[in-house]
Amino acid sequence: RQPWEYQFSCGPEAGSNNEPIGPGSSVASETDPMRLVMAAVTTYTSGLPFYTFHSRVGVGMGERFGFNGDQEFSEMPGHDAFRAMKSYMPPGSSGWSRHGHGWAGNPLKIFGDGVAYHMTTDGAQNGCMRNYALTRGAEFVIGPIGCRGFVEFETRGAMTLEVIQPLTGEVLQTLELANGQRFQLSGSTAWILKGRFK
Repeated sequence: RQPWEYQFSCGPEAGSNNEPIGPGSSVASETDPMRLVMAAVTTYTSGLPFYTFHSRVGVGMGERFGFNGDQEFSEMPGHDAFRAMKSYMPPGSSGWSRHGHGWAGNPLKIFGDGVAYHMTTDGAQNGCMRNYALTRGAEFVIGPIGCRGFVEFETRGAMTLEVIQPLTGEVLQTLELANGQRFQLSGSTAWILKGRFK
């Protein structure tokens, strides 16, 4: 969720998520493909146009976390996890309007343990850590992250919504929802929710 904070400290200047955690990080390592992909989605949802996959390939300083600079890119965990992003992240989406999880412009109101905006970072056992959104006209893309248990949402308008698996791009569900309608998702730590208002 750290890329989201850049806009409040750096203002409108262009930036990049140039050295995020990954399998080749030097201080800590991340190899979970879902977390790596959703880090990229969060980067774009935060308005940053660049994300770097932090592998160990070509980097000196010896072995770290079981990886070294002499390994092939194909040996890096998560190297192929980003392929599906082209199917659900619209070109130029980093330039769309962005909305925090509690902002009125977010197409979905989120609940944790049945309480609005009660996030897992607040102690919710069912919910998400964050629910950042992008909008452009009637279109929107939302990337809830750090989810556990079941997650409840409420619409802020009539919409058609696709629930997408971030690693494969598979559309798991297509929902036709009325204004103010609630629905639940479970079984994953993250999804891509893509749709448009009617």
